[in-house]
Amino acid sequence: MEDKLSEALCTATHPVADTADDEWTFISDSTYLAAADVLGYKRYAHRDWFDENNLTATQHVDELHHKHLAWISDKNSVAKKASYKQAGKTTQRELRTMKDAWWANIASEL
Repeated sequence: MEDKLSEALCTATHPVADTADDEWTFISDSTYLAAADVLGYKRYAHRDWFDENNLTATQHVDELHHKHLAWISDKNSVAKKASYKQAGKTTQRELRTMKDAWWANIASEL
C-alpha cells in the first residue's frame, strides 16, 4: 500500500495545483485509487439466501456487470444492449431459482 501511495503521489505525476482545493483533490483521488488497487472493493452479500461463496451466482452477476460496462462504453450498439438485457434476464432467472431452492430447503426442514 505504501509503495502504491508513494508512486501515486510522486512529484513526477503530480500536476501543478493552483489552489489548495486542487491539491486536496489530487491527494484524495490518489489515496483512494491506491487503496482500491491494493485492497480492492468490498463485495456485499445478503445474509439469508445469497451466499457470497456461491460461485454460480457470483459468475452471473459478474457477467451482467461486464456486459453492462460494455454497453455503457458504446451506447449506440444494439447488439451490446441486447446482450446486456439477455444477461439481465438470465441472471434474474438463475438468482430466483437459487432463492426458491433455498426457501424450499428451509421449508422442508420445518
